[in-house]
Amino acid sequence: MKTSYLFHTLFLCLFALSIQAQHSMQETFKHQAINDPDPKIRTYALQRLEDQSTIAFVAQNDSHTDIRSLAVDMLTHQGALKFVACNDRIADIRRQAILKLTDESALGFVAKNDSRTDLRMLALNRISDQGTIRFIAHNDRIVSVRLRAVELLTDQKGLAFVAKNDRVVKVRLAALHKLTDLATIQFITLNDQDAKVRRTALELLEELQSEAQFQKF
Repeated sequence: MKTSYLFHTLFLCLFALSIQAQHSMQETFKHQAINDPDPKIRTYALQRLEDQSTIAFVAQNDSHTDIRSLAVDMLTHQGALKFVACNDRIADIRRQAILKLTDESALGFVAKNDSRTDLRMLALNRISDQGTIRFIAHNDRIVSVRLRAVELLTDQKGLAFVAKNDRVVKVRLAALHKLTDLATIQFITLNDQDAKVRRTALELLEELQSEAQFQKF
């Protein structure tokens, strides 16, 4: 009984020492990941870190692209990923962060504001908020992005605005094909400057009116 008690006490002491040593090593890794002048040592320490706040600091501040990229791979904190997605000077690192983002507001910010068309498109494809999609359909300077936003848009008022006002025919047509409001389609039939758009609107108006008549029987 006494031997068992001593063994149990020894085990607890060794376990406590192990935890203490592990904590001490983590503190050392934190210091080295942030402060060591050698990027190889910073990388070594970063790979062994468990603390998300320190990993986030490295992802946001390290001078080496490869180290920031590694830190982003290790990040789970949405706030830190948002910062990187919105602010890193390297497009590939912003892309990494965007792909890990689930926060709609952060994705919306990127979709509206990133300087790169491919990254705005990437963020747009991860968004479900109709208000953000409508904003992009109305305002993005690149036709392909506006077209994709129209594809994702279900809001009839937003689609009507695009169908009436976009400067590019194929964007107006894409929105027109998704319209269900007869008055809006009739307005386009009478007012659009492009003959193809007017004809498409006229055909769509005829089709929808025929469907409405059929449903009465």
